[in-house]
Amino acid sequence: MVDFVQVTGGGNCTIAAARDAMGIDWMTKNELNEAIPPRIRDSLGSNCSHTWLQRCTVNRSYNAMRKPGSKERIRQFLLANIGRIVTSIEIRDAAGSGVSEWARRVRELREDEGWPILTITTMPG
Repeated sequence: MVDFVQVTGGGNCTIAAARDAMGIDWMTKNELNEAIPPRIRDSLGSNCSHTWLQRCTVNRSYNAMRKPGSKERIRQFLLANIGRIVTSIEIRDAAGSGVSEWARRVRELREDEGWPILTITTMPG
């Protein structure tokens, strides 16, 4: 029997568990979801098929052309406003019109990806 941790979408494990499972301690959860585990990469070696690599390249190109999701829009907004106190209304607007789960996306950035996002309830003092 082989022990494993699945490190793909759906938030099925913590960022710490994903980093530990992959042996990579510096990637975000999204980057880990896209990464090839080192043991698999090493076992592929020169036997890795050109078709498989081509398929991966095509999928990454497609993903790069997609419209960014609400979490990515929030991520970009927060990066552009580092050091400035922002309101929930600004974050909601950054997420996009009709996005009702913007607060969940912020929690995912904080809890799953380790972003040091402070709120009124998490600020010290």
